[in-house]
Amino acid sequence: MSNHRGNARRAAKQKKRRAKRRQGHPKRAAKAPPAGGRGTTSRVRQAPAAPTCRYDPNTGPDDERQWLARDETERIAQVEDYHRQKLPSDQQPPDVTMHATLHVLVENQLAANNPPEVRSAIAQLQRDGMSRHHAIHAISVIVAAHLRRARQENSNYDNDAYQQALRGLNKQRWLALISGADGPSPGAV
Repeated sequence: MSNHRGNARRAAKQKKRRAKRRQGHPKRAAKAPPAGGRGTTSRVRQAPAAPTCRYDPNTGPDDERQWLARDETERIAQVEDYHRQKLPSDQQPPDVTMHATLHVLVENQLAANNPPEVRSAIAQLQRDGMSRHHAIHAISVIVAAHLRRARQENSNYDNDAYQQALRGLNKQRWLALISGADGPSPGAV
């Protein structure tokens, strides 16, 4: 009997400690205590939370494997959040979701190193003095121009032409490409 009382006291102390921890932690405080009571097995195990992967376009995802393992919509939402939080309202892109989607497309290519020309182009643009974030934008515009061309011509996306456009891309060539009033034409990139 004394062993049973000892277990009960120990369980009561653990329960108090958990309650105190929940009170001191905002995310835990909002959670209800587990269903069921003493002697029940009605607890439902939850899957472990997906690992977090911070995103900053000036440094890239902190873990490329975690980045690629995340759901695409989570990646897009993370990039949208970055832009909404870090950029003043007058510098927000007109369509944040489209902007974020293009960011994610380029970040995915970098993380997978496919095509490798993306990584080379980003490195060259950075050596030429562009921030990583602006280099992502440069590649995004080239991707968008190639997507637009495929849509306008009602044809498949030409990955070879995209890779060719990335080869030899540097800041000077990039500035020449965007100097047109409407940005780069599909034939220019």
